[in-house]
Amino acid sequence: MHNKFGATHFINAWKYFFLFMGFSTGIGVFVHGFKIYFYETAYHYTWMAMNIAAALASYFTIKATVKFLSRNVKERKKLNLINLFSLLTFISITFIQNNFETVKIYIGTAVAITFISHLIGHMKEDLVSKYIMLGMGISFLTLFIHSTQFSFSVWFDYKAISHVIMMVSLILVYRGVFIANRRLAFTAVQ
Repeated sequence: MHNKFGATHFINAWKYFFLFMGFSTGIGVFVHGFKIYFYETAYHYTWMAMNIAAALASYFTIKATVKFLSRNVKERKKLNLINLFSLLTFISITFIQNNFETVKIYIGTAVAITFISHLIGHMKEDLVSKYIMLGMGISFLTLFIHSTQFSFSVWFDYKAISHVIMMVSLILVYRGVFIANRRLAFTAVQ
């Protein structure tokens, strides 16, 4: 992290990531678990809210990564504007096509960018990057499993497997952000 101010923005972006990931997961429980009890229209809008929350979580992942990578304020603003434009484009396409595959492209891109950035950080022996990189690396499995619809049984299908893997991924990312936050608190005391 470049300085205390930059570290605070890094932590805040991750806070929003966890907030929107929590919304997406919470909504997803109802969408996947109680689908048969929803009217078609209610199901559609609930499903769309889940996708938008997941896309917003990915937006904040990229925002944190941009903060992690760049010291240049102009460059960060430009990259964040591209990120916002991409988010709005993918959400619009998802609404128009009514297709989760579109959102998966945006989410997959966010995961890849974050993974590569923190792989480089990990190679520089940054402990924060190690955990975030591991979490993002594991989350690639969810994209693969969900896309191939790999399932063990009707009761433990690709959706359930993906969500279990996502939980492991989130725990690792949280660990990295927790360490970064502790560093920030420690430097504030000094």
